[in-house]
Formats: sequence, C-alpha cells, structure tokens
Amino acid sequence: MREWYANDFYEVRRDAETQQRHEIPLPLPLSVDAWTFSYLVQEYERAALAALSALDAAVATADVGHLQTLQLSDRVSSSKIEGIHADVERLRFHRNNPTEKPPSGLEEVLALSYAYDLMFRGITRTSLTQTRLREAHEKMWMYSTDNHARPGSYRDRPVYIVDSATGEVECVPPPAWMVPHLMSDLFDFMEHAEMSSLKKIAVVHHRFEAIHPFADGNGRIGRMLIDAMLTKEGLLSGPFLNLSTQIFRERNRYYRLLADTSRLGDFDEWIVWFLRLVAQAAENSLAQLSQSRAG
Repeated sequence: MREWYANDFYEVRRDAETQQRHEIPLPLPLSVDAWTFSYLVQEYERAALAALSALDAAVATADVGHLQTLQLSDRVSSSKIEGIHADVERLRFHRNNPTEKPPSGLEEVLALSYAYDLMFRGITRTSLTQTRLREAHEKMWMYSTDNHARPGSYRDRPVYIVDSATGEVECVPPPAWMVPHLMSDLFDFMEHAEMSSLKKIAVVHHRFEAIHPFADGNGRIGRMLIDAMLTKEGLLSGPFLNLSTQIFRERNRYYRLLADTSRLGDFDEWIVWFLRLVAQAAENSLAQLSQSRAG
C-alpha cells in the first residue's frame, strides 16, 4: 500500500500481531442526515431508475430465449473481468445439456451461472442473507478440487489486491478475523440504511469489495450481489441488467474508483459513475431485447 490515510469511511491500521497494514472499513452511517450527495447523483439516479423501469417492462413480455442470452452474456463478461474467457453459445449448450461434461476453461463460467440460479431461487427481501451469499459462493466452485478459495466460507487468511499493471500491492483488505463482524454490519446497512435503493446498492458494492470476505471470487460474487439487491429492492424482476458487460468495458476506471473512494472517503464520484453504468446497461439490454423481438 502506497500511503497511510484516514477519513469518515476507511482508514489504514497496522495489525498488532502481524505488523501488516490493512485498509479498515469504518461503520457506515444509517441515518440519511449523515450522507451528503451532489446534485449530479440525483440527476443520474433519476436517469438510472427510468432506464431500469423501461427494461423491467420489456422483460415482462420478452421471450425466454432472449432473456437467457442477456443472462449468459453477463456471466461471460463477469468472468472475463477476472481473466476467465468463455463463449456464450458454448455456455448455452452446456446449460441446456447438463449431462455433457464441460471442457476445461468453461467450468468456472458454468458454475457461476449455476450460482446465480441458487441465489435467485425464490429471492425476496428476507431471503437475501449471508447464508444465501455463502451458498452461492460454494456453488461457484462446484467443479474445482482446489480448496484455496474455501468454498462457502469467509476467508481465514489475508488477501491482497494487486495492481495488474505494476505488480504492486494496491490494497490489503481487513484481517480475516474482522470479516464476520464487517459482513454483519454490511447486511445491517442493507436492511436499515435511510437511503434510496440505487445509492444504497452502489455503497454496498463498494463496501463488499473493500471487505473482500472470500479468499477468491469476490469480484464475481460482488457483481452478483448488485443483481440480487436490484431484485430485492423491486427495481428488476431478476438478473437481467447485464451490468458486467459495461463494467468490463470500463474496468480500469472501475478499479481506480474503488481504490480512490476508499482513500478519499468521498462516494460522490463512485456513485455517479455507478449510476451512469446502470443506466447504460439497462438501455443496452432494452435495445438488445427490442432487436431480438424485431428480428
């Protein structure tokens, strides 16, 4: 980590036992009075809500096959962000032919699609729990024999976020012993924060990635959590946004904003960017459904 910093939301501390510096998330305030956002946040939020509403209306009358294409495209893009490459049509084939053994390289993406199935099975406001999240994480590793990721369990070791361009450690998330408490705080924020749904989802995604609760798979599970919260909050009827495709196109800025928001303690730029991406993803998905229907 390049520097020490402290603000209202994050600070760097040295672990007394290991002497390792960690980025520590501080408690997120629940009261609406504790948060101040610029007018840009409100403007982008209105645009994102309108785009989501239009997409949700289109989803209600869309062909099942076209909706599956949206979903599979998102799973492929979410995996691609992590350097795992697959093809939508091959993924579709193995989804529709589960007895066929998937080839090496496709297994992780196929497992991610099954993890989504588990997460969204009868999802409600009360079913989005830490248990459901850990079950989805476990499903992601259904084809793996490597227990490094501790499937379905929070991590028991340090993790390091490395700048892929320089190889330097960009961030060291909190020590493992803090993870259960931090995740409980995060789910409490999800339930009780006095904040509009989309702003809350943006804050929750940032905080989830800062905690980095799993030994591996945090990016994919974190993006799945966005879809789950959109459904839980009644903004979409399921995981049809295909946000990962938009994030992949702007992945360098995505990682930079995650880091800068922690270092500066200013959520405004992050939330504006997040809302813009949500609106763009909704508009692109709506266009894709419209083209499919016309074709």
